[in-house]
Amino acid sequence: MTFTEQHKSNAYKLALAIADGMKSNDEAIFYYGEGEGVEPIEDKARDGFIPYTSGGFEVCLPASLNHANSSGRIPSPLQHIIDTWLNDAAEEWERLNPEQLGLWDCICGDDDDLRAKAEEFESDYLCNSDECYFWKARVMFLDADDRQNETGKPEVFIDAYLNTDIGYGRDHIPWMPHYGGKANQTIGSFKLTIPADSFAALDDDALDALAIQAVKQLP
Repeated sequence: MTFTEQHKSNAYKLALAIADGMKSNDEAIFYYGEGEGVEPIEDKARDGFIPYTSGGFEVCLPASLNHANSSGRIPSPLQHIIDTWLNDAAEEWERLNPEQLGLWDCICGDDDDLRAKAEEFESDYLCNSDECYFWKARVMFLDADDRQNETGKPEVFIDAYLNTDIGYGRDHIPWMPHYGGKANQTIGSFKLTIPADSFAALDDDALDALAIQAVKQLP
């Protein structure tokens, strides 16, 4: 099947609406401009690349861990990373200031000058350690013979998720279990397969409703 311009138009509108919802939901995202972070999914074979879909659009929005932490809205699956950074900051403070109270004792103490110095140290440490996490979504065209096709007929697969591969954004890292981690670096429950003809018939209101549903199910 050749996916039509109507399929492509709806897929782009949906990917854009999901991206806009993600941006509204997380102020730590780097992209703010219209359409930024939405790209076509490559579907043409070339040297060194074999497409696994028949096209569509994908969303990839990097977000600052430090910004999310400062705003108090860090995604819960990433809190352990911030905790590690804070512990590292406390150890570095003690190494550099062996005669002082611990970092958190200073931050919580009554000495205004010492508290300001400790807060500035912690903030600078986190800024220097800052990395990004990623919000992602896909609106993929899958023809009957595409590998991921579920129905044996042309379909559109939609998902939205948090990517936890800090700084890189890889969805799957096959060697990660050898180091005690998980190969799958995605967290998200929204997955939906729609027949291609039904997807092409969706109006703008239906596409917006799908985008809202996808964003609501993000962690």
